[in-house]
Order: sequence, then C-alpha cells, then structure tokens
Amino acid sequence: MTYPEQLRPRQLAGKYNAVEPGFWKNQDLPAEAFWGGEIAAAKLNKYLKPENVTIYTNDEAVLNKYIIKNRIRKDPEGKIEILKTFWIREQKRPYPDLVHPILIYAD
Repeated sequence: MTYPEQLRPRQLAGKYNAVEPGFWKNQDLPAEAFWGGEIAAAKLNKYLKPENVTIYTNDEAVLNKYIIKNRIRKDPEGKIEILKTFWIREQKRPYPDLVHPILIYAD
C-alpha cells in the first residue's frame, strides 16, 4: 500500500497538541474539514478510545479559527495531525464529517 509511505507524508500540514486532550469529543468540525484516523473509526464503531486526532482540510482560514478556538499549538511530537485533503469532494456521503471509510482504514 503506497498511501502511508508516499502520499500521506506529503499531505501533512502540521502536528499539534491541545491544552485539553479531549477537545474533539463534543464538537463538530467546520464543513470544510473532516475527521480521519482514530477519531473517525471511533465515531463509526462507538467503542474505540482514540489517542491521536487526524483532521483533513484545505481551508487555512477555517483551520486557523479552529486552532485558536480549541487552544491548539504547534508541536512536532503532537498527537493532532492536520493533513491536506487530496480527493474530489463527493456530493452525497453517509458520514459528512468523516473521510471515506477506506481512508479511515488506511490511516
């Protein structure tokens, strides 16, 4: 599989940490952003306890507002990864705030 070795590293916009680690639990992402990785898997199956946060977006303005609102700070060892989207946005999706299930699995 080439996604984790080739494409994913090129999509990384930054690594971060939050003052409040569970900030994501009772919050929705803006329409221009999507949950991926462990958070998306936990939202699908309802029993995982995610340690890492993965957010996909291409909208820097939305991302900056989200970072400020949630007191997230840049940290090269952080547990929050922000990645750039690389797919064509689908019109109808069963989970509008999550990336495609195949990408959740790949993460």
